[in-house]
Amino acid sequence: APPDWMALKDLQKNKHEAKKYGMSESLLSSIKPISVISLDGFGEFPAVEICQKLEIKDQHDKKLEEATKEIYKKEFFSGKMKESSGPYAGLSTEQAKKQLTKDLISAGLGDKMYELTGKVVCRCLTPSIVKIVTDQWFLNYSDEAWKRKARENLAQMKLYPEQVRGQFEYVLGWLNNWACTREFGLGTRLPWDEKWVIESLSDSTIYMAYYTMSHYLQQIPKEQLNDALFDYIFYGKGEKPKVKDIDKMRDEFAYWYPLDFRNSGKDLIQNHLSFSIFNHVAIFEKSLWPRGFSVNGFVTVDGEKMSKSKGNIILMRQMAKEFGPDPSRFTIISGGEYLDDANWDSELARSMKPRLQKLYDFITEHYEKGVNEHRQTDSWMESKLAEVIRDSTVAMDDAYFRTALQRGYYDLQRYVKWYLRRTANKPNKHLISRVVKAQILLLAPIIPFFCEEAWESLGEKEMASFSDWPSFDEDSIKPELDELEESMERTLEDVKTILTLIKKDKPQKIELFVAERWKFELYYELEKVFKETRNHPDVLKKVMSHEKFRPHGKEIPQMVQRIIKSGLPSKLPSHDRELSMLSDSTEFLKHEFGCEIGVKSADGSTDSKARNAIPGKPAIKVS
Repeated sequence: APPDWMALKDLQKNKHEAKKYGMSESLLSSIKPISVISLDGFGEFPAVEICQKLEIKDQHDKKLEEATKEIYKKEFFSGKMKESSGPYAGLSTEQAKKQLTKDLISAGLGDKMYELTGKVVCRCLTPSIVKIVTDQWFLNYSDEAWKRKARENLAQMKLYPEQVRGQFEYVLGWLNNWACTREFGLGTRLPWDEKWVIESLSDSTIYMAYYTMSHYLQQIPKEQLNDALFDYIFYGKGEKPKVKDIDKMRDEFAYWYPLDFRNSGKDLIQNHLSFSIFNHVAIFEKSLWPRGFSVNGFVTVDGEKMSKSKGNIILMRQMAKEFGPDPSRFTIISGGEYLDDANWDSELARSMKPRLQKLYDFITEHYEKGVNEHRQTDSWMESKLAEVIRDSTVAMDDAYFRTALQRGYYDLQRYVKWYLRRTANKPNKHLISRVVKAQILLLAPIIPFFCEEAWESLGEKEMASFSDWPSFDEDSIKPELDELEESMERTLEDVKTILTLIKKDKPQKIELFVAERWKFELYYELEKVFKETRNHPDVLKKVMSHEKFRPHGKEIPQMVQRIIKSGLPSKLPSHDRELSMLSDSTEFLKHEFGCEIGVKSADGSTDSKARNAIPGKPAIKVS
């Protein structure tokens, strides 16, 4: 193990410490590790390798715990015993551990000892003493046949997030006999031994099935709630019981099962959720096994842990009354996703009413308003809308609801704000209407009341929640247009900086020069060369081997040196597209700076400023 290896290394380095234990230098130097477990991805001694990988210094290094957990987990689930392990050779580590335990106990060389992982403290903070009782009832989760079925179910399940699969696999592996009863407290009496009460975690493993029919069961006399009733509802077996709403209960169960999505806290992977898998595969046929579990973090309120003692628990009815249903739903989704500890932000909830009013005003003011002209900026907005729909769809499918909200609300609003500014508040009429409709539908699962109201204001007859999810054309996503818009933003800032430096509030004319074509061709060439080398001499040699770059031999070395340091743009535009974008934007720039705007290519220009232009960053001349 990693701690053993580091302890040996420490003793080999510290002769004084070794003498305290009567260990000579020759003895210590003779101690060599013996490899007994083969593990894919590691060499002969995984424990040694993990210590080297994590740069562990000594046996007191805090990283030792991480190293030990990683190696133990991998060896337990993926390790295989080597020939050096004698009779256990060829067994998996998990199998060998169980067999060795049996062999030691059978030979009288071992016994079982129960050791707690930590102090046991009651919820009322009273220290507790664990008592082993002789007549306790257990659920035999150690049964290998049962474990195989549980693992089979887990393998075909969709987990949200996928990263918790390893935790589930680990729990299904170590889970042993589970004490499923207690002598007091709330709960159901054990039918065959009424001295005991079934403890809560063991009594809540398939209650999702109960949910499907609970509203009917409450109307049925308890004398009729027997095995025959549930055999018919769950399995369709036996004679149909003469019970009120029996067909409805059977239909409800058949409709909702198998369950697709069961959500619970991350602290319940080690018990409740894993128990649920075990009990579903024991009780139901394979076609009714769970298809998906979702796991989330803990909840805080305004940054503090939610607890009764703090008095900061917000009841659902209180939440809806104080903040409104949609602001509450928006705030909950914003708080976190999956294993993140979600935070309820009261200030965000309070701010949502004016935000939603602002969104409603945007919808009513811009739907079917604008121009018929289609410009390059419209193509960029089409691209961003398609991106948002694509990303929101993927996020919703994988239950990343906060990500879906980020894309469908915050990001889309940011893109629209820039788009309206770029078009001087004269968007393409058809496009802005598509944006409005798409945003309502993207947000409908999160803020349904607002979205239904907004949807109706568009004159739609069918409810938004019944409408098709927004679609998009993958071909309309053009990442290269992002670079052009980012270039426009940079150009705006550059012009403002120049005007500040020359202290000119009201320029007469601003001229923009797009870089010569050969510079764009150089960028394309460098993109290919950089995949092989970024060494300046080697890059220059490859570039200058092309005849077309030799006339610019004086400028290229300095340009290449700068690009090696700063890097190329993530998306390279073309000369013509950049020139077209700036030419289309002259009205926008006139509106921004209140002066005449000129856009030219630096090709053939005699103006000294034109030489300063580079792809994505036009040269600027102010007069």
